[in-house]
Amino acid sequence: MATTQPTREPRRRLSRAMPWQLPVAAVLAFLALLLAIARPSGRANSDAPSDVNVRQPSVQMTPELAAALTPTAGGEPGVVAEPEITPFPTFDGDPLDDPSLQNSELEEANHVNILLLGTDGRDEEDGPPRTDLMMLLVLDRQSEHATLISIPRDLWVPIPGYGEGKINTAYFLGSLEDRGAEVAKETVEDLVGMQVDHIVEVDFDGFRTLIDEMGGISVNVPEEIDDPLFPDSNYGYMHLEIPAGPQQMNGETALQYARTRYGGVDQDRSARQQLVLMAIRDRALEPSVLAQAPRHLRTVYRLVNSDLSLGDIFSLARFGRSLNRDSISMHTLNGDLTWSAYTWNGQDALMYDPEQLHEAIEAWINGETYEVEATPDGE
Repeated sequence: MATTQPTREPRRRLSRAMPWQLPVAAVLAFLALLLAIARPSGRANSDAPSDVNVRQPSVQMTPELAAALTPTAGGEPGVVAEPEITPFPTFDGDPLDDPSLQNSELEEANHVNILLLGTDGRDEEDGPPRTDLMMLLVLDRQSEHATLISIPRDLWVPIPGYGEGKINTAYFLGSLEDRGAEVAKETVEDLVGMQVDHIVEVDFDGFRTLIDEMGGISVNVPEEIDDPLFPDSNYGYMHLEIPAGPQQMNGETALQYARTRYGGVDQDRSARQQLVLMAIRDRALEPSVLAQAPRHLRTVYRLVNSDLSLGDIFSLARFGRSLNRDSISMHTLNGDLTWSAYTWNGQDALMYDPEQLHEAIEAWINGETYEVEATPDGE
């Protein structure tokens, strides 16, 4: 007897027409915009500095619009006033208190855990993508603290319903049955020992433009990058070179820096991704960019696949602006918490001790440090 599948709400499909480097920085942008917004005052656009380049939407000429633009009697011949175009609603007072948005249930939540997934899908490949980036964002309203935990994609974990595998395959396996986000969520919940409240999936090609519109970001590169085998978007290679020290990066360079595997371990790449995140945050706090925060939030929201509403996004942003840099801690499930080993099927993966990992996560969320007393030898 055929079973009846439960009715699901329609979900926005993820576009796979994109270079594979993009999702990493897209997730970072989403995080940075939530964690970076300081309290502004006045109207959203009226205080914008003159050097802010505000893109207006294109307008198609229609008979109605042409009639509206025709000078009336007494008007100056040959002079037509530009129509006033409002790209999004503006209100007196706090631009993040938008009365046109639905109230968010997150306002009453003391703790919110958000899983952020960046997928590496390409048009040329068959089948669903894998998650190129996984981060868990833990927000604590009571203590006004945010904890960002990077999850290395080579971590060898139980995948509910699919045995064991690298954690970046959980989304892939679930997607074969149209359950990619659900399986990734369940896998991460088992890994970290806590509930995941919301998911944000990113797979789009607009983020480079967003960084460029922000005027680029400044990243203090701790170690020179000299990667002769950096994959390009056409299944070839390029020589990526980024000097050490303060570097001004456009969208393309920021993507490459966040994506390169130079150094050979996921911990190095996670550290670079976190540097990019904080660079975006610092840039978003500058006055010339800060005034456009509501616009950026709407842009990012349109280009992600999430169970968060736009009202939720603004609610999280209102919380994020209360955080200073010392209130945001960033960690990676790596280092002394993991060790390299070959799996039963010959894969090189990262192993971990579940008890130690849970203890470390609990300490990080509480704003404490955690030291591993004894590192497993993997035998």
